[in-house]
Amino acid sequence: MQEKESFLSSMIETVRESLLVLDGNYIVLSANKHFLTSFHVSSEETVGKLLFDLGNKQWDIPSLKELLTHILPTSNPVIDYEVEHVFPYIGRKVMLLNAYRIEFEGQYKDRILIAIEDITEKKEQDLR
Repeated sequence: MQEKESFLSSMIETVRESLLVLDGNYIVLSANKHFLTSFHVSSEETVGKLLFDLGNKQWDIPSLKELLTHILPTSNPVIDYEVEHVFPYIGRKVMLLNAYRIEFEGQYKDRILIAIEDITEKKEQDLR
């Protein structure tokens, strides 16, 4: 079991996209280095905290909460959810969020993986 968890952790760390792993109560279990550096936050400010309380509560969005509540019971992912917000330390950004229930050989069924991509530049280019 610990070997599988180490494998999953190493995969999450190598991805060049901001990733969070949440428990069933939306508490951040882990944040990869890309998330921490992109949002200019520490692990202490992130891990163990409720997703909706992070930063200046930029993820505290009723429609996002509603979508996330359906992931664990139904395995319905959240696909391409846009969040436009003035984030602490990095300013106004447009983030694209995807969230999935984690299943690794039948384990971790009460975990959610969230991938966050900064699409600010792409959105600005599309407007030109």
